[in-house]
Parts: sequence; C-alpha cells; structure tokens
Amino acid sequence: MPRSTHHAGGSVWSSIAVAPNGDVYATTGNGPNYNQFLQNSDSIIKLSPTWLKLLGSYKVPRAQATSDGDFGGSPVYFGSYVDACNKNGVFYALRQAPMRLVWWKRISSRKGGSFSCLAALAYNGTDLFLGGGNIKVNGIVHAGTVQERVPSTGKVVWTAGLVGPLLGSPTLDGGGVLTAGTFSGSSPGAYLIDAKSGAVIEQLITGWTFG
Repeated sequence: MPRSTHHAGGSVWSSIAVAPNGDVYATTGNGPNYNQFLQNSDSIIKLSPTWLKLLGSYKVPRAQATSDGDFGGSPVYFGSYVDACNKNGVFYALRQAPMRLVWWKRISSRKGGSFSCLAALAYNGTDLFLGGGNIKVNGIVHAGTVQERVPSTGKVVWTAGLVGPLLGSPTLDGGGVLTAGTFSGSSPGAYLIDAKSGAVIEQLITGWTFG
C-alpha cells in the first residue's frame, strides 16, 4: 500500500468466517515494510454483516510480534470464542463479544516460516484440534504436531508428534479420525490420527502436503 493510504494494513491470507449471528471474522498479515504494525495488521478483526463496519479487533501484542508474524490461517469460532494461530507460533482465543483475549498458548517454538503456526483448527463441538510445527513434547523435539486442547482454557489433552510441519489445517470426520498433512520431513504425507487418543493410525499417502 502507498504511504498516503490512511487505512492500509495487513492483507487477508485466508478464508473469512461468518458466525451464526452474522458477524464476519477475518485475520490479517503484517503491514507494509515501512510499518508492519500499521492499523489492523497482524490482527483478528470482527466486522458487521452490513457494510462490513469494524466492530472490534485484537492485535498481536508488541512483545509477541515478529517481522514474519502474519495470521496465515482462517479464524474459527467455537461457542462464544473466536480464535486464530499466528506465525509467531502463538494460538490466540478471544471472547467474541468484546474481542478480548481469554487465553493464548505457544503451538510452535519457531517464529516465522513453514515450521511456525499456519493452520486453522478443527472443532468437533467439544474439543479443539490444532496443528503446528517444531515443538518439544516429553523431551523430544517434533517437526510437527497435532494437539487436542480444551476450548475454555487451552489445556493440552494429548499431543501427537509428526515428522514435519503442518501448513494446511487438520480435518476431522464423523468417525473420530483426524487427517493431517505434513509439508516436509523424513516421510512427509497425510496421516490418520485417532481423535480420542492422539495415536497415529497410519500414513495415508506419501509426499509433501501443502494444504
């Protein structure tokens, strides 16, 4: 955006979300090179369904902001919350009405790049399933993970370590099986994971999986 544009900010990378009451949610990347924190860049924003008027927003705190800190994944609403994961490796859960932070958790130790946090979550009505990259679990560093967390607190239920980071979002079927695609690693591909236990059932296909 040119410097003379007063309402410039970060671009929208991914799909927007519309809540049952019609509110529209979007996530943004960081701003232009001369001001990466400009306006509503690096933010989760809420808009009205008519005229897309800004109703509220949450910007990544400056202490957690990075030069490659875009929100790469779509926002997801669950119950009274809305959330998104940032490339700084942090997952943020907000209360929808005031757009205030309820909790945040580090999903990846990397800040930027393909090993950070890029995926949107899967939600089955009671639990959150998050995908991330490069984090230590029980003393072992995994290039990628799928995690089940409690919606109200972010507490970990289980973590499944994978060979590579997730760039695309995990999906969940009606039988309680998650599918997660890894982008790189020693044996990249799509993995089937038991949503109850986090056990890896099998590798479905091989090859780098982008989405």
